[in-house]
Amino acid sequence: MLDLKAIVEWKRLKRVNPRIKNETRNPPADVERLLKFAFTVQDERLKIEVLDLIHGVGPALVSAILTFTNPEHYGVIDYHAWNALRSFNQDLLRKGLARKRFRFKKHGSFTASELLDYLDVIRGIAQRRNTSARNVDKALFTYDKVNRTKEWTLAELSHVPMVDSKKNVLSS
Repeated sequence: MLDLKAIVEWKRLKRVNPRIKNETRNPPADVERLLKFAFTVQDERLKIEVLDLIHGVGPALVSAILTFTNPEHYGVIDYHAWNALRSFNQDLLRKGLARKRFRFKKHGSFTASELLDYLDVIRGIAQRRNTSARNVDKALFTYDKVNRTKEWTLAELSHVPMVDSKKNVLSS
């Protein structure tokens, strides 16, 4: 089964969330049951909501848990990747990869609905680029970290090492 504490340490940059570490609020047997159940559920929203029942886990950490189990299909939601998507709202909407605009975020507090929107978009890009959702996620994160102060185009994203540089990320 998953090592939840290891995923938490990775996601929180080695700072274990004391709310998750507190086994009186998260008895190991309960965590194990929730994890097992979540991975048997087919409905993605329900899967996210079940994982969110673990005390101290929210949508951002849920995305990390899901990414560790299936990086082809999941990416880790983060305000860097989110804001990178925000930078090219027009292209995402025009190409039908997003249903609504991404709004600027200063920190990483997300809702389950935002996580589902994020996953839909990175999966759409991944499918067009024949890569994994995690690769798209890492490229978006990297690009925002490097180019935080500049507006950039979709064509520029193809120069990020985690994405095939032969094509534009959203090329047809």
